[in-house]
Amino acid sequence: MVTVIAGRAEMTTDADQLHSLGRNHRGSGVYPQLDRQLDSFRHRLERQRAAGCATEDLLAGVVRLRRELNGREAARGVKRLNAIRHAVDSLRGTSSREAIKAAMTLLCRDFGFTRVMVSTVREHDWLPRRVYGRGVEASGAFQGFSVGEPVRLEDSDAEAALIRGRHGVVVSRPTASARQDYLAAPITVGGTVIGMLHADFPAAADTTVMDQFDLLEAFAECLAVVYERAVLDEKVSQQRVEVDKLCATMDQLVTRSVVGDTAPSPTGDCGAVAQPEDDSHAPPELTPREREVMSYVATGATNRDIARCLLISEGTVKSHLKRIAEKFNTTNRAAALAMYLTMGAGVGSGRSR
Repeated sequence: MVTVIAGRAEMTTDADQLHSLGRNHRGSGVYPQLDRQLDSFRHRLERQRAAGCATEDLLAGVVRLRRELNGREAARGVKRLNAIRHAVDSLRGTSSREAIKAAMTLLCRDFGFTRVMVSTVREHDWLPRRVYGRGVEASGAFQGFSVGEPVRLEDSDAEAALIRGRHGVVVSRPTASARQDYLAAPITVGGTVIGMLHADFPAAADTTVMDQFDLLEAFAECLAVVYERAVLDEKVSQQRVEVDKLCATMDQLVTRSVVGDTAPSPTGDCGAVAQPEDDSHAPPELTPREREVMSYVATGATNRDIARCLLISEGTVKSHLKRIAEKFNTTNRAAALAMYLTMGAGVGSGRSR
């Protein structure tokens, strides 16, 4: 009899806890913590039931509260995704540089992060580029990382793991005075990590580390898509300008070749026959390497692309282009390419010099 009374008293306390959990849940969005409490509470009720002290009503209450928690968590997830979608939509149409800057502002303003840092990734290190935060100077340090100072990957295990696995990381750094915790997520384009977003943990009471971790990862994925699109648009715009210049130059050359032989002489004699040109107007002679360089220029390749394909430095490519411009007596890349195409891809005999 004493055992039953004690069990009922404990059962009453458990019922009060269940009611309290439900009430607290409705005013808080911290799902994992309540979920753990519910698990513990459910196990206690099951033990009491096995001892004949619990009722099905209490267990049903746990199930109902768990279902409500799951529903609210799903709704919160949808809300976060919608917020990310709206934020990313606002970045469309901006330049690649402006997209990155605006993304940092959005993460702090709309998603609760206190400070965000963007970095670029290189072969053996990564370079912090910019820090943004509420009340934080843009040039300030982020958890010991300074803008403009490269960090070797061998000295930063978390970032090295992020780049290798192309997934976010949660970093905890205990110090003598406090813990320095932060999140990091990759900006991946074409299967390669080209940058990273670092963010401080928010201090909000209605969120969790994993909530913000998932949010930062999802945001970084969307930002990568926007950034890649912006870069492609910028390249297309630049190529369009180069094509326009090339077409204009070729039009000028064609016009000269058509009217040059019948153009009036300086004396005004329209019937005069143009004198044969001297050897100074003969097509310039390019070396085999110069012809290789121009063949890549004709495809729209950049100096970096040409250097990589020919296994030479960008400086060497620039030197070749400078000599070619001098031979063609032109002042820009488009004009040199127009001369090269007009005279034929095999300009000159190609004797080495």
